[in-house]
Amino acid sequence: MSEREPRLEPPTPEDNEPTGSTPEELNIPAIYGESNPMTEVMTCETPGGSWAWYTDQGVGYSKNENQDAIVVDPENEGMAVIDGMGGHPNGTEAAQILAESLDGHLTGIAQIETGQLSAVDRMQNELDSVESGACYLAAHRTGNRLEILYAGDVRLAKYNPDGAHEFSTEDHGEGRVVRKYVSPSAPTIRGDIIEKPIESGNLIVVAIDGLWDNYSET
Repeated sequence: MSEREPRLEPPTPEDNEPTGSTPEELNIPAIYGESNPMTEVMTCETPGGSWAWYTDQGVGYSKNENQDAIVVDPENEGMAVIDGMGGHPNGTEAAQILAESLDGHLTGIAQIETGQLSAVDRMQNELDSVESGACYLAAHRTGNRLEILYAGDVRLAKYNPDGAHEFSTEDHGEGRVVRKYVSPSAPTIRGDIIEKPIESGNLIVVAIDGLWDNYSET
C-alpha cells in the first residue's frame, strides 16, 4: 500500500497543436517522459485509427520532474501509460524502467507480463528503495478486441461512436492510497486483465489520476 503526495491544484493544459501523420513519416520514438520530454501533442494515423499522446510534468504539482511515461507502438497497435509513485523515492526512475521494459512487449497480454517481470528484476537491482514503483495500464488491439493489463490507478475509458461513455477500468485503491503497483517489494504481483470488444468509431482514453482527478469519464 502506498500513499501518494497530495494534489495542489488542477493542471492547466497548454494549447498544443497536434503534428504528424503516419508512424513512418514521423519516425516515432517509442518512449516519452523525463528522458524524452515532449513539447507538443503527437498524433499519427494507422490502419486501426487515429492516435494522439502527450505527457508533461504538469502545472501546480509539488514535483520538479515528470514522473510519468508513455510507450507507444502504433505499428502493433499497443501502448502503455505509466505513473511513477510520487510518494516514494525513485518514482521517475521506476517509471522509466517500466517503460523501457514494456517497449517491444506491447503485442499481447503474455508479452506485456514478460515486460513487467523484467521491470521488477531491474528495479530490484537498480533502485535504492524497495518501496519505489509505478502504476501502469497497457492496451493492445487484436482485430475487434482490446486487451488491457493494468496495476494501480492509471485508468482507461471507452466511448461509443456517438461519444457516450461505455466502460472504465476500476482503480486499485481510493484517493491517494494505491494498493497494487509494480514494485521491487512485490515481484509476484499480477495486474488485472480485461478484454473488451472494439469497433470503428470507438474512442479510447488512457490517462493517469492527475487527469481523472479533474475530469469525469463522462
